[in-house]
Amino acid sequence: PNVTFWKRVFAVFDSNSGLLHDTEDVTLVYHIWHNDLPTDPPLRQGIIDEARSRYRAILETLADGKGLYLTSDEERVWTMFKGKQHALAFRAAANNIRFQGGMRSRFAQGLVRSWMYLPEIERIFANAGLPAELTLLPHIESSFENRALSKVGAAGIWQIMPATGRRFLRVTDDVDERLNISASTMAAAQILRENYTMLGTWPLAITAYNHGANGMKQAVATVGTTDFGVIVQRYHGPLFGFASQNFYAEFLAAIDLVQNYKHYF
Repeated sequence: PNVTFWKRVFAVFDSNSGLLHDTEDVTLVYHIWHNDLPTDPPLRQGIIDEARSRYRAILETLADGKGLYLTSDEERVWTMFKGKQHALAFRAAANNIRFQGGMRSRFAQGLVRSWMYLPEIERIFANAGLPAELTLLPHIESSFENRALSKVGAAGIWQIMPATGRRFLRVTDDVDERLNISASTMAAAQILRENYTMLGTWPLAITAYNHGANGMKQAVATVGTTDFGVIVQRYHGPLFGFASQNFYAEFLAAIDLVQNYKHYF
């Protein structure tokens, strides 16, 4: 279900569209905007916040036991929770409402950009003995935008953090090799290889690229399995949030879109 969710985000909904959904179960979608969200950030945020508040109120009303004379929206939400129509589920869901904007144009632009970089990246990963699919990870990290800089300081197409970068690259006030395609790709290959050596499976190693290898090692120890599907369902570490839980699903969605881009775009 999570892979299907991200395929819709990447290939169906554009930047003026989006979904209001549950973080634990992405098949629970409360509201969809189809090409009708404004571009003005404050106005856009106000519309999203208003819808979130409305659905939170509906869920709290259902949690309080209202069973008669439901409004059409209340009836629809009630039906969505078939099999778990009880106060605990509704109350938990009221705190798990999240907005996800569409990324169709962004993904398409990243697809075109990737064709310039992939021959070099594929060569480096092949020499490192890594699966070819891993070369597509920048679709999730940066949309292959080499000048991408995150609010926490990650940089380049591989979105390498400064401290991690200094282990493999020159990252100084004068030189930042995270912005060098070849150098940063070799660093990313080493990071992914280290993650795989430590964790033993690619779903774990790929998620560790986002969450950290030690964080995923803790998840494995806590849940008692290396089965990533089970970990996503059962592990509730304080830093294992929506982004980390969905990183591998996003990656699988990106692989399918790239391999079948003529169908989706």
